[in-house]
Amino acid sequence: MPKLTRCVKDHQWIQWQARRTDSQDSCPIDLYWWWHDLTTFRVFQPAGGAYPHVMQFIAEGNVAKFCQCKDEIGAITVPSEYLRDLPQNAGLARYFTFNVDVPRLRPSFFAGVEGDPDSDALRRIVEKLITCKHLTRLQLGFPRGEDSPDSRKNDNDVSPTAAAQSRSPVVVKNADVVIGVIDNGAAFAHAAFRNAGGLGSRFEIIWNQTRQLSYLNFDEHTWTLSGAGWYGAVIDSTKIDRIMKRCARDDEIDELGCYGSLVSQKGSERAIRSRESHGASVAAAVAGSLDAANVIPTGADDCQQMRSPELADAAAKAPIIFVDMPNEQIEISSGRWMPVTVLDGVRFIVAEARKRFKPRDSQKRVPVVINISSGSSAGSHDGNSMIESALTEILNSDPLIAITVSAGNSRLTQSHFETILSPKASEDIYVRVPPAKRFETYVELWPAWQTADGKTALVSPDNLKIAIKSPAEETFRNVVVGGEEVVFLDGEGNVIAGIRFAKNAVQSRNRAMALLVISATSPHEIRPSAPYGNWVIRCTNNAGAPLKIQAWIERDEIVFGLRQPQQARFIDADYTPPQANNWIEDTKNSVSRYSTLSNLASASHAFAVAAGVGGEKTGFVSPYSGGGSGRSELDGSPLLMARADRSPAQPGMPAWGNYRSARRHMNGTSIAAPQAARWIANAFARGNDRHSVEVMAQFSQPRTHPHLNAVAAGEGRLFIEASDFLPLGCNGENKR
Repeated sequence: MPKLTRCVKDHQWIQWQARRTDSQDSCPIDLYWWWHDLTTFRVFQPAGGAYPHVMQFIAEGNVAKFCQCKDEIGAITVPSEYLRDLPQNAGLARYFTFNVDVPRLRPSFFAGVEGDPDSDALRRIVEKLITCKHLTRLQLGFPRGEDSPDSRKNDNDVSPTAAAQSRSPVVVKNADVVIGVIDNGAAFAHAAFRNAGGLGSRFEIIWNQTRQLSYLNFDEHTWTLSGAGWYGAVIDSTKIDRIMKRCARDDEIDELGCYGSLVSQKGSERAIRSRESHGASVAAAVAGSLDAANVIPTGADDCQQMRSPELADAAAKAPIIFVDMPNEQIEISSGRWMPVTVLDGVRFIVAEARKRFKPRDSQKRVPVVINISSGSSAGSHDGNSMIESALTEILNSDPLIAITVSAGNSRLTQSHFETILSPKASEDIYVRVPPAKRFETYVELWPAWQTADGKTALVSPDNLKIAIKSPAEETFRNVVVGGEEVVFLDGEGNVIAGIRFAKNAVQSRNRAMALLVISATSPHEIRPSAPYGNWVIRCTNNAGAPLKIQAWIERDEIVFGLRQPQQARFIDADYTPPQANNWIEDTKNSVSRYSTLSNLASASHAFAVAAGVGGEKTGFVSPYSGGGSGRSELDGSPLLMARADRSPAQPGMPAWGNYRSARRHMNGTSIAAPQAARWIANAFARGNDRHSVEVMAQFSQPRTHPHLNAVAAGEGRLFIEASDFLPLGCNGENKR
């Protein structure tokens, strides 16, 4: 193992922060930008890819005035949707996204070749963004991989202009409710999503958010450029139905052929050609046909009778708007790239739903239910993150919008650490990083003073001392709370780890955070790797008041469809065994199973959905399902719960694959959330709004856990009976 050395680098970025009108203490700092700037954005470049052409940001501020600064700042693109008022005349949103084109060097004898990023010009743009008086908070997204600006010149050689002109006119239709899904794997041709005639799809529009457009097949029958400042490409119901008719053979639709026609030869590996995908299972749970038996044809005429009318609830008839998250992003299992894509997806779904559909009854707007079965572990978990604040703003503007999010599966992953340091006390936080880990490890520490009444005070922790030790060293290195970072280098001088403290982090409001980043431990021929083992963070309270420290490790478990998961986790000490996988809620140590919700689940008025075992009458929360703080029955716990495991001995639920005869079992809060979304969609179709659903959930009493004799922190208050929605019971019969 190489000996590591220390390097403290004086970044211009830190100096820019101090130039703002406000002091550095009050200016939010994005420590993720610090790390990526320190490592020259190397994790933005996937294998075989290149430096991205575009940087993504999510911001809080005055979007109208910010857009007036485009000429002064540089090449900025703000989607036009953010320049429209929110519903019910709520005015322009305070939260929006924008893109910055990365400047490129011109070819010369002394400079780099054309296409290389101009780092100095990019930093000047970021300096202007940080000092812009119209922005309150600014957080980096996670663009990954090179854009393909000439990608329309692929298999069919259709120009961008021709592709854009092939967009179908919008025809306003009636709908009781519109269902939106933000996921990956838009299985639009599946029989569960067919119209009553059997050939048409209920997918109204699909937005593929990829920036690598060369992987898509552009012609007059497929994708068009998104336009309106959005990235990626879209395909609407008119073209979807044409593709399905083209792929019909002997009264049977070739689903995989439909999906394959949307990708170019270069992108063939991105077609939905396997048996299953995360998005197909989620979309079927929220809006698929209830009659599984009729999905598999048994005769020549059965393909025209895919659904039994008596089993079709409102969700089974509702139009679907699907946002397909970028393929180049989803292989990064942590959600640090999600704030931009999720916020854009929500705004896109609401805008398209209101443009394409009108309510059947006297309501002024068609109700919209959106499901997000993704998330990550790290964050402040106080509802003040950028994306949670943005979702709260949208939900506050319209009671006919509902958003369900998965509560997360992190309760048993040892991703949360919590302790209270007495005055003058110290405690070590052990982070176990396994070998052969493909992705970086992110650890966030959130300190706060503990007041006499048990609450936390968000003040500057000047008396906090932090030190760090790597597995390759015997001594600790002190972290300067005021500013300087500690950086670890390998024997060749490459940055492999770093930790830095910010008195005011952009991931919350007026809160301090320390960020530890450790490079991948998997050996690589180009990228440097960090040593695996126990990284130790020593926290010391030099003040006279108790200090509460919470820490989360960013989600890095397996991505759906990939193998060889390697998870970093907290351990109590380097000599103690890991926690047992049991039902004990109180772990009697600092590695906590409380406060393990996903980083989207604390948004106000969003429905966090827990995973349940069993049925509505006797069911209880699944042991892995993320939960609240456990201090009271209402403190941070999910409001809703749906069955994700048939019994403790039979994990998972039957779910759809990518084509009609494919089945799979799926568990976790990812399959629980769409069941709750379906239940809410049916309530909306009956004339209810989100407020009535919230009241119903709030007045429901969480049941006592059968193994704990108490209410578990992850317990949802209202149990949604899963067998009402999923296609098959465990014995192959419909459960009604």
